[in-house]
Amino acid sequence: MFNIKWRGDKVNELWKMKCKADLFNLRENEAAILSIPGEINMERERMTSIKSASTGTAPVQGGGTSYEERMNNSICLIDLLSDNLRFAESEVRLTKKALATLTDEERRILEVLYIDKQRDGVDRLSNELGCDERTVWRKATRALEGYNIARHGGR
Repeated sequence: MFNIKWRGDKVNELWKMKCKADLFNLRENEAAILSIPGEINMERERMTSIKSASTGTAPVQGGGTSYEERMNNSICLIDLLSDNLRFAESEVRLTKKALATLTDEERRILEVLYIDKQRDGVDRLSNELGCDERTVWRKATRALEGYNIARHGGR
């Protein structure tokens, strides 16, 4: 393993980028959890509709029949989709668990700025929280730090 010494601010920036990526991907992972099971079911249906009449045909260049190729492709796709579903479920669970440790205000700030990336989010938060934009950014930094500690256990 490499022994790399980082300056503290670079490490913090890396963690901050990781946390922002976690938050930004939350909605996509939630959508994946809803759509992937349908994709898996559709592929399973496709597998059952593959005509077995072609099993008696001569092997294709790869050594198997076109039926076997289609079945193998379907199996691989279902495995890949299942892995993606488990990953998305894990990411959503861990992200929501970390968000649950924050105050309502901190969660709202992260939601507006990083999860949903709302247009004019800083202005909206400034009005909601009754503070200036610099204060919103300071609060956002503290919220990200709290999220990082809860999710990744570090500063």
